[in-house]
Amino acid sequence: MTIADPVNESDAQAPPTQAGPTQAEGEASRFSVTRTHWGGQARPLIQIETALLVAMFAIGATGYFRLSARMDGLNARMDGLNTRMDGLNTRMDTRMDRLDAKIDAGIKELRDLILSQGN
Repeated sequence: MTIADPVNESDAQAPPTQAGPTQAEGEASRFSVTRTHWGGQARPLIQIETALLVAMFAIGATGYFRLSARMDGLNARMDGLNTRMDGLNTRMDTRMDRLDAKIDAGIKELRDLILSQGN
């Protein structure tokens, strides 16, 4: 007798096959746990956790893309406002330059008038 020999007949069962449950296991297989490709049990809890993880990722990705699209819209609005502000600053600078020129011209006239009164 060697180590590989079965001790009794119940130990001499054939190893489980990957083909699925036998006819004798047919009724019980409705309640059995599914098997992985290597023959282990795929626990339903792990399947549920995996499904929840996938769902959370999908929700998170959807939220991220919605937030990203919203941020893109806000950035476009900010760019538009910045363009308007640049235009307003240009107009204001032009008006200030004209006003400075008028003030300088008025000061020059006033100085010339004062100097002409002194003579």
